[in-house]
Amino acid sequence: MKIKFEELPRALDKEISSELANYSVAICRYRGADGHSFRLLGSGTLVTRDGRYGILTAYHCLHECNPEVKLGDASDQKLVFILRGSVQVVIGTDELIERELACPKAAPWGPDLTFIEIPVGPRLSRFKAVGSFWSLDKNWAAVLGNFATPGTCMVCIGYPSVYQETEVKDGHIVKNKGEIHAFLGFLKRGAWQRRGAWDFAQISANYNSSPTLPANFEGVSGGGFWTIRFLKENGVIKIGRICFMGVAFYQTPLKNGKRRIRAHFVRSVYSTAWQSVVCTAGRFFRDRSKKEAC
Repeated sequence: MKIKFEELPRALDKEISSELANYSVAICRYRGADGHSFRLLGSGTLVTRDGRYGILTAYHCLHECNPEVKLGDASDQKLVFILRGSVQVVIGTDELIERELACPKAAPWGPDLTFIEIPVGPRLSRFKAVGSFWSLDKNWAAVLGNFATPGTCMVCIGYPSVYQETEVKDGHIVKNKGEIHAFLGFLKRGAWQRRGAWDFAQISANYNSSPTLPANFEGVSGGGFWTIRFLKENGVIKIGRICFMGVAFYQTPLKNGKRRIRAHFVRSVYSTAWQSVVCTAGRFFRDRSKKEAC
């Protein structure tokens, strides 16, 4: 049902965060045994595609840090994934596989997507025990038609760096806390658009009406865009259906007390991003002749 933004009780924000935390992760890394090197790189969404499991995030989260993260190779870097309930999974870079889906040509519009594949084994079992994986084996047009109607509530979910707390003693991490936050908006007419085969959507963060918003959304990059359908029972608004709709990758400059969070939208994440990646004998392979130029 369609509900106006002002009708939503503030307490519902925590309920939404809790629901979407099942699919969300913070992506962090540290180098060697130096706890001071611990950094939040971005956010991501647990997804499955063609029988493979992993994390869908923005390409720049792994590649714009210094040094960039190179998966598949042994290094002194460890990735730390923070899941629901602050559960942490630490994995070496040589234990993961990156499937580059689109490396950015221009920051404002990308395209900017990558898939961190988690091979079958104890690590994947750990993720499955705590979180849930959203299936991308769906028809993008059906998802778009069913969930992308104007006025629908959109949620950007992620781990803002301003809420990240890391305490280091004698070079070792003794405390690490990452808070997940949901940022709500409504899909307006004209907020969804296409540029070639890629589509985009965005929601507004209005500091004039929401002074508690973080100064910037660093750390939210790679986080999921979701649709929330609500139910009203006996006058109480509750979460109804949810649907994964996209991946956040860019925040516009602050202007007149507002900024926008831009995301790759339904067609991009369910279809376009995977067109140059095929699955053969249970493995993903990229057709290098079709790869986007970096």
